[in-house]
Amino acid sequence: MGKLRLRLKYNEDQVNESYITKIIRKYDVEVNILSGFIDKVGDVIVGNLLIEISASEEKSKDIIEWLKRK
Repeated sequence: MGKLRLRLKYNEDQVNESYITKIIRKYDVEVNILSGFIDKVGDVIVGNLLIEISASEEKSKDIIEWLKRK
C-alpha cells in the first residue's frame, strides 16, 4: 500500500462538498488532511486542500479519475 499526495483546488460551487468523506466511504481508504484553507478573492470563494491517501496503486488511480469528474 502506498501513499498518494494530492492538492485539491475548490471553486465556489465545490467548497461545501464533502469530497474527503466521499473518498473514504467509496474507496475504503485512510485520508489525512495535511493543510488547507478557504479564502475569498474578490467576490469568489476558493479553497485549497493538501491530502495524503493510503491506498493501493489501483485505488489511487480510481480516486484520481473520480476526482477529475467532480
